[in-house]
Amino acid sequence: QALKVRQADVTRETVQKSVCVLSRLPLYGLLQAKLQLITHAYFEEKDFSQISILKELYEHMNGSLGGNALEGSQASLGLSPRDLVLHFRHKTIILFKLILLEKK
Repeated sequence: QALKVRQADVTRETVQKSVCVLSRLPLYGLLQAKLQLITHAYFEEKDFSQISILKELYEHMNGSLGGNALEGSQASLGLSPRDLVLHFRHKTIILFKLILLEKK
């Protein structure tokens, strides 16, 4: 009922939409930070036919996330070493060794 423009495919009272990003680079924290802002603005419009904000997000991410995006502190934005250790516990050392064995 709160939608400004109700499209023909909306047949129920509840509407579920999602926004996702597929990336070749492991920039999870950076992508999450950008997506939180954009999706909040997109869903606050309450008009899902207006996808211009999503197009701008796509163009911005393609332009700004190049090969040098893995350098610096942006690559580890939002990733907590404490959470990693708490989640994987004794397997953390195995993961660390696997990272060291990875080809450069």
